Amino acid sequence: MPDSGDGDGTVSFGTDGDAVVVRDAIEDRTLRLGTADRPKLRPAVTDMFVFPVDRAVSFRTTKLRVGAHSNVRLRDGDGDDRGGFDTRPRAVSGGTHFLAVDGPVKLYVRVPDASFTAAYAHAERQTAPLVVEFDEPTELAVGARSEHTRPAATITVPGSPSGMLTAVSYLGSSVKEFSAERSWPSLRGHPPAIEVGDELDVPASLSKPDTGVTIAVPPSYANAYRVAPLAFYLGATVESGGSPELRLDNGYVEPLRTDDRSLTATVADLLGRCLLLDSLVRVGGYYSLPRHEYDELAPHLPFYPPNLYDASIPDQLIEYLEVSRSRIELYLPRWPTQAVLRPRAADGELLPSVLDGLAPVRVSASATGWPDRDSPTTAYVHDDPPAGTCRLVPSSFEHVRSWSPPSPEDASVAVLTADAGRAARFRALLSDDPLAAGSVSVRHWDDDRAADALAASNDLLYCDRSVPPERRAAVASATTPPDPDATDARTVVFAGEGAFPAAVDAVERGGVGGVAAERPLSPRRIRTLVEALLAGHPLSESVRLAAIGEETPFRLVGVPSRTAVRLDGANVPIRVDVESVAADEHEVTVRHQVTDEQPLGTCARFDGPPARDAYQLTGTPLTRSARATASEVRDLLADPDSVVRFNGTTYHDETDASTAFVRDEARRHLRPGR
Repeated sequence: MPDSGDGDGTVSFGTDGDAVVVRDAIEDRTLRLGTADRPKLRPAVTDMFVFPVDRAVSFRTTKLRVGAHSNVRLRDGDGDDRGGFDTRPRAVSGGTHFLAVDGPVKLYVRVPDASFTAAYAHAERQTAPLVVEFDEPTELAVGARSEHTRPAATITVPGSPSGMLTAVSYLGSSVKEFSAERSWPSLRGHPPAIEVGDELDVPASLSKPDTGVTIAVPPSYANAYRVAPLAFYLGATVESGGSPELRLDNGYVEPLRTDDRSLTATVADLLGRCLLLDSLVRVGGYYSLPRHEYDELAPHLPFYPPNLYDASIPDQLIEYLEVSRSRIELYLPRWPTQAVLRPRAADGELLPSVLDGLAPVRVSASATGWPDRDSPTTAYVHDDPPAGTCRLVPSSFEHVRSWSPPSPEDASVAVLTADAGRAARFRALLSDDPLAAGSVSVRHWDDDRAADALAASNDLLYCDRSVPPERRAAVASATTPPDPDATDARTVVFAGEGAFPAAVDAVERGGVGGVAAERPLSPRRIRTLVEALLAGHPLSESVRLAAIGEETPFRLVGVPSRTAVRLDGANVPIRVDVESVAADEHEVTVRHQVTDEQPLGTCARFDGPPARDAYQLTGTPLTRSARATASEVRDLLADPDSVVRFNGTTYHDETDASTAFVRDEARRHLRPGR
């Protein structure tokens, strides 16, 4: 067994023979670093690392062997990227360097003033160790940071609003660094859990952030929940006050509710403003990436963003509040989800899971309203949410944290439908034109193997719960719908009678997300939905791309931002909207989707036509300044990495699309009176 080593409850270091064992205690994962002989570990100062780490040790060696991991990048002493490694030995000249390791544990190896050679042992990167040989014995420092995708501790609150205000003040304890870099999702960490008990109990391992920001609100559960997203992001202390205010330790006070703006709206505006402008301030920080939003906004801001990098949060906020909303509105992140909680203590237990996705929070005693098609997915904790919205299932967040989605080529898809005729149509669309999935099975109710579609642990299941009126005469009266209790599918789509309770039950028992449609869906609609899911789009966005609501009312269940598959590497699912303005002229808008794997604050670059070199924030739309030609739109339709909404119709991987088809569709779209 490894020696206990050095640890703080988040990450720990130990030895096992001639290896250093680094453990992420929150994630319960380890990574081994082989050395030339048995290492002697000594505590190291975390400040010597350019990037945030929770803990660090040092040891001396002539050789390092990085165990199973996903990627290693070489960075110089300032943290600037210097490329990667392959099976050919790469010689690195003397100087201070960092090896940034992505794997079971996030860690950085600091190499001070030394030269070395590094290469992979073989070409299978996922299993091959990276072998690093130093020209002479070298004192290395290794710093590790927990991925922190789950709560590290639990705060107990009594049944009182004042206790909830205190708990909210500690939610920012999971943020690794309160600079503008906190806009990177990997530096925020999952907030601590909340449970309702007899008395207030804040674990000693948690510390209240000291950022110079205080939020004052009249004490109530509703107000605690409304300000929680902003308090978490800013590390603010929340306290009782006469009226909602943002108080900064430099003496500035900003009202959070006015005659023409509610507390909820003001908090959402400030949160989006801070995330966007922080992402501009960090442009010269840990990751220097060319940014579309920076190029468009920086010349028009009342401050030079890099000058605020070392400023305190209160001083940054003073500058941020001077920026007019009209100037930044087009570049603000589009929240994929807004949560609606009830004004009671028990709903506070769901708050940390909601804030992990940085979702705005509304409070309502009842679930009412009809969502706007362009608004975020409204996710209710209430039992019976309106059509077009989502029912939050608390257990689904834990299911997400304990489940690793498959790659698209390994995903299993199953369809269970009402009769042989529908099964044949599904089979033609899903099997004859193969999906990018590992397996696809289609069954109908009276098939001897119909139960297999439910019993198998499929990644995605579509199941008719009732017979469409036009098919009822063709289905024997003795045939009964399948039992949803039999399914272990992770993502479910139920349609017809009892679809909503069936979807809720499936998610509660182990699923991560579901769709409940009032009527059975057409095979073509399901094909589009499955394609979007296999392309890595989150459940809520896949439903929009498939335009399920145009065919039947529906409700989502579980975690709406969850994806059914995981894309390789840093790939981000891309939605492209194309609107024809002439037969050979089309306006193109690109959006990198926000998912659990690519949360708000992540940056990505689109390489399709018309291409740009700049990165953009996930969740923000980018309209191309140069409009696309018909041939460029044809290339977009054929791109397997993008889902394209062309004049209101969704396309994906349309390799047979031609320039003539694009022009014909444009003329049809532009035809008067269509």
